[in-house]
Amino acid sequence: HGITRFAVCGAGAMGRRMVADAQAQGFHVDRIVDANKTLWNKPLDGVKVVGAVDALKQGCRTFVIASLTYAKEMRAVISAAASKQGVDLRVFEMTEAA
Repeated sequence: HGITRFAVCGAGAMGRRMVADAQAQGFHVDRIVDANKTLWNKPLDGVKVVGAVDALKQGCRTFVIASLTYAKEMRAVISAAASKQGVDLRVFEMTEAA
């Protein structure tokens, strides 16, 4: 898809693993998006954690959801914030292995 940079949704173990793996493969992770306000504006594995609204305000337009459990909720939050700001998104989700 020509993607070289994106934000990771989820600051849990899966999100941290995705950040590390993406960086190891040469991708740039702009932000980690998480609903936990106590993490906001703090670096996690060298990447700033923010909420969805701030990620969009800071220019993030491509998101990778790093959660199987909360993927639906994460997509809804990002989509609602983007809709309010009039921003077009690209959102990718992980899938379970067969």
